[in-house]
Amino acid sequence: MGSGTYVVQTGDCISSISDQAGHLWQTIWNHPSNSALRQARGDPHVLLPGDQVFVPPIRQRVEDAATDQHHAYVRKSNLSILRIVVKDLDEPVASQPYQLIVDGESFHGTTDGGGKLEQEIPPGAQNGRLIVGEGDDVLEYEFELGTLDPSDSITGIQARLGNLGYDAGPVDGIHGPKTTAAIEEFCTEHGIDPPEEGETTQAFCDKLAKEHGF
Repeated sequence: MGSGTYVVQTGDCISSISDQAGHLWQTIWNHPSNSALRQARGDPHVLLPGDQVFVPPIRQRVEDAATDQHHAYVRKSNLSILRIVVKDLDEPVASQPYQLIVDGESFHGTTDGGGKLEQEIPPGAQNGRLIVGEGDDVLEYEFELGTLDPSDSITGIQARLGNLGYDAGPVDGIHGPKTTAAIEEFCTEHGIDPPEEGETTQAFCDKLAKEHGF
């Protein structure tokens, strides 16, 4: 999808691409040349390997200012926001201390009443580790960043189902028996008709993306 010269690789998202190019992510994502990609993917953090992104050249910006005076200029932040909802057996892990480690940098905080946490992270971050709770109730998760494919692709479906606690098997793009069983279980629990075996439907993909958060 798309018509630019930058070919998306596994782990890429608009934030990481823009950081490498020296742009804000909005500059690339909202560029008219990326309108087809934007419409197809819907989310700047969810691209499919092989997508093509147009990256505009850097343009010099000129600001008029009086001479013999000091002037302050503020560069807009290109940090990304990582949002996680922590659940244990579908119950939010609320008001618990956490340690989040992203590419070796450590952050600390407390989940909110719904088990949610938000943290600014570097746009090109790739690996994360989350430790939640204290004592014998500690929960620990390891995850990769920038690797989630669109919700209508098999790899995107497998990853989302796995993140939600359904055993869809490995994220390998193969729509096998485990993936089919996980899709049927998800549909039954959420009151929608399951697709035909080996198939997917837009209604299922939309519901999965909504329950997953994107």
